[in-house]
Amino acid sequence: MLETLNIDRVLDTDIFIVSYPRSGNTWIRFLIACMMHPDKTLSFRNIDRFIPDVYRHAEYANSISPPRFLKTHHPFYGCFPRFIYIYRDGRDVFVSYYFYMKQRNQVKNGFSEFLRERLIRHPRYLHPWHEHVSKALDFANKFPDRALLLRYEKIGDFAVDYAYKIAEFCRLDVSKKVIENAVKKTSFENLRKVEKEYGPEIEKYPDVDFFRSGRTGQWKEIFSGSDSEFFYSIAGPTMKRLGYV
Repeated sequence: MLETLNIDRVLDTDIFIVSYPRSGNTWIRFLIACMMHPDKTLSFRNIDRFIPDVYRHAEYANSISPPRFLKTHHPFYGCFPRFIYIYRDGRDVFVSYYFYMKQRNQVKNGFSEFLRERLIRHPRYLHPWHEHVSKALDFANKFPDRALLLRYEKIGDFAVDYAYKIAEFCRLDVSKKVIENAVKKTSFENLRKVEKEYGPEIEKYPDVDFFRSGRTGQWKEIFSGSDSEFFYSIAGPTMKRLGYV
């Protein structure tokens, strides 16, 4: 597992920020970094100095002193001393994921083909969406002190409440002012502005917008009837469990 995570070891003080791709991981990552470093101007150019992505900055992640905050998408919940898990309506996840990959010219087929391929398997992250989320819920129910679950759709309306929960879970000694300023800095609109000003997530993809829409319910504009039927045939029980149906 450590080889897959790209880090030498997991420390007892480590806190992982985990999600299936396109589910709000980066949003929460910026929020935590802003609370920890309120005087810094954070962007994709420097976020990994504070909360490294284990896929692109493993060597740096191995070198920093604890406590470490680490971004991952791998569902190795039992390996994480504690973790924050962000989940999102799976239908919006796949719409966001599709357009993100399409901008990078890594998708040749249409949305329906993409959905059918990625919903059944995900070779890089080991589990398809419904298993990725369900296993996180199972672990959190069994070990509630080791996991903080956050619902993507509530981040906007309850951002301050979520920020307080995150600060408490991460044992951050920060003031009310710092928390509220961090929430303002990491609004979706502000993060889009930062991306435009300082550059995209990956420099070799200058025209790819990481913060594309963030809208809830965008799947209604993209899913066909057969797409919905297929999705529910695979992920229906998980959607009901999450309260999306």
